Amino acid sequence: MNLLYIVSKKEFDLTLGRYLQNYCNVFFVTNHPAETIFFQSNKQQPIDALSQITRYPKAQPDKATELQWQNILEDVECYKLSSDKTEKKQIKEFFFNYIGFLLSIFKENKIDVCLCHERDFIDTACAQIAANITGCPIYYLSTGFFRGQTLTVAPERIRFTDCETWEERISKKLDMPKLAQNLPPKRFPKRPLVDPPVLALWLSRVSLSLIPEKKRHLSYLRPKRPMLNRLVHKYKKRKIRSCKQPQRHVKKPFILVPLQGNEVLNLVPNPLGIRSMEHLFQLVVDAVEELNRNRGTGFNIIFKEHPFRPFVIRDSLAKRYHTRAVFFRKFDMNNLLQQATMVVTFNSLAGFEALQGKKPVVMLGPLFYRLKGLVHWPENLEDLPETIWQALNTPIDVKKLDRLIRYLKIKYEVEANRKDLTDQGLYNIAKKVLARDKRNRFQNWAGKHVGT
Repeated sequence: MNLLYIVSKKEFDLTLGRYLQNYCNVFFVTNHPAETIFFQSNKQQPIDALSQITRYPKAQPDKATELQWQNILEDVECYKLSSDKTEKKQIKEFFFNYIGFLLSIFKENKIDVCLCHERDFIDTACAQIAANITGCPIYYLSTGFFRGQTLTVAPERIRFTDCETWEERISKKLDMPKLAQNLPPKRFPKRPLVDPPVLALWLSRVSLSLIPEKKRHLSYLRPKRPMLNRLVHKYKKRKIRSCKQPQRHVKKPFILVPLQGNEVLNLVPNPLGIRSMEHLFQLVVDAVEELNRNRGTGFNIIFKEHPFRPFVIRDSLAKRYHTRAVFFRKFDMNNLLQQATMVVTFNSLAGFEALQGKKPVVMLGPLFYRLKGLVHWPENLEDLPETIWQALNTPIDVKKLDRLIRYLKIKYEVEANRKDLTDQGLYNIAKKVLARDKRNRFQNWAGKHVGT
């Protein structure tokens, strides 16, 4: 069996790919010079998409197919966030180039199964199309729905924010997923990962800057972030990691508000028009204070910043509100969830964790668990205090919650921890990814639709 693995997280992908090599041939595709050098330093020769993409004929869809592809392209982050017509046209052209490149790679290497990460990036969208065309099974990896316990290995792209679809799915009979039969477990001694030479990385960046076309293609494959912003972001993450958790008593009862990155507000439906996490901060403070005043409750508010999206709240704003709300940059989330009376969130997974602890949840944006009987959401911002009150006084539909949890665990999840991969975790992933038999590839499609 031949497996095509589109790299997105270097260390994790290399470790998993090495394990899968026990059972099949693995072809890595990288989209960034640093990824290519990293794999080469660890004695793997990946297919460098950035260098090879223009060497292959681009895909030429018919009218019906182009409409389907356009719908998929509409969800790609760089295309969705661009407001420039010329840039959108260039992204679409690159999109067709990348599909053609992947189709050729599938054909040349007789690919039987494809593996990539579930992200709103152009490579994932193109892999989805190429796999559909060739009839090749494709699996999408993502962080599990159950933090630290599972990974998602899905045979389809998961529409996380399509709440109506989730409502429909958990109401139907659940089909058990296929697992690879008679796949012998393998011991996998962890080999140390070798960091590439600093000079090689520096030269790759220099060569990239000298070729504008490559630089533009890379910006389509990965979200744009100017160098200064990237350095500032890394500095802020390091600063938070170096902080000590404050040793302070958390005053109960309190409502917990897990914060996220501001970019999520533009990438998913935002029906209430939340402008930023600071806007969310102010809305919740005002709503809880109104609730306390009108209903005689005495709730405190705790805001917890996401460790990978630091400093979304300015220090000046946090200080201005310090008598009205507690703001943590670093604190154990499990501890806060256990002690919180309820959670108010835009669409953080922390709300799903709160539900599992039978805590009421109010959501301001969409995510898979925003289902009737589980969470509450306001129709407009003025209704937020009343929505919080209703959530506090309405029992959770425990049977529906159990159905959702069971559906997720059986359909999508495997027991594995991305940050601490074990032999058993790797084996669990392999059993799911290698479950399907080989399929007929291409038939006559490629000859008709890939330009010469």
